[in-house]
Amino acid sequence: MPGTGNHQRDDEDRRFDVLDQAYYRPILAYAVRRVTLAEDAADVVADVSTTAWRRIDELPQAPADRRWRYGVAQRVAAGAADQPGGCPA
Repeated sequence: MPGTGNHQRDDEDRRFDVLDQAYYRPILAYAVRRVTLAEDAADVVADVSTTAWRRIDELPQAPADRRWRYGVAQRVAAGAADQPGGCPA
C-alpha cells in the first residue's frame, strides 16, 4: 500500500516527540544527581534521547517506556563516571 511506510514513520515521529517532551525534565533531574558536571547531565539526556530515536520501534509501551529510559540514563551516567573528569555525585 503506497505511503504506509511514511504513515508509520509519522506515527513514530509523533510518539518520539511526545515521549521526549514528557521525559526530558525527569531524565535531566536524574542525570544531575548522578554526574558531577552539568555538561555531563546534558549529555546523558542527549544520549537517552538519541537512543530512543534510534530504537523507537523497539521502545516498550507505557509504563515500561519510563523504566526503559531510566535504564538507558543509568548506563550512560555510569559510562560518564568512568570517563576522566566525570564521576557520580
